[in-house]
Amino acid sequence: MFRTGLAVTLALSAALVGAPTASAACPPQTREQYDRAAKVVVKGKFLNGSTGSNGRLISPAPFRVTKYIKGDGHKEITVDTAPVDVVEGPTSIELRISPKPGERWRLPGRFAKSGVLKSTTCDGATRLH
Repeated sequence: MFRTGLAVTLALSAALVGAPTASAACPPQTREQYDRAAKVVVKGKFLNGSTGSNGRLISPAPFRVTKYIKGDGHKEITVDTAPVDVVEGPTSIELRISPKPGERWRLPGRFAKSGVLKSTTCDGATRLH
């Protein structure tokens, strides 16, 4: 019984260590550090738009800003939900956000020349509850 339990524990530990996650790819930071690094920080809600079969918004996604915490801009913007930023290495890790219409998010990031907000999990993008 002890050996079986130990074998299961070791197998689960190995599986967890080998599983890539965006948080493992990003150095841990405080909200203040994310905000300091960002050009813009907004809070708001994703609006109805084109969605994939999984119900997630297709990029660029419409977003209504309820508050500019840092920077300024329009009340309705578009957000790049699938940026090409990846962490290169043995396994590539996508840093995209995958919002659904109606979800509230806090997005630190930067506006591209096109006017689309770029924000990734490594920028500190978080869903609000």
